[in-house]
Amino acid sequence: MIGYLLNYQYPSLEEVADEMLAILSDRNRIMQRKDLEMINASWDNHMMQGFNEGEGLT
Repeated sequence: MIGYLLNYQYPSLEEVADEMLAILSDRNRIMQRKDLEMINASWDNHMMQGFNEGEGLT
């Protein structure tokens, strides 16, 4: 965002808001991808090692 603002001397409020929304959208997409990667890794681990019968669902 700072890099964007440094390139424009007087950006309009709409341009700033649009850039902020784009950044938040990218951030949410990255966070979702990381969550899915963690879930997939956990599932792969369970498939490789099996489920422990003594463990409860947590």
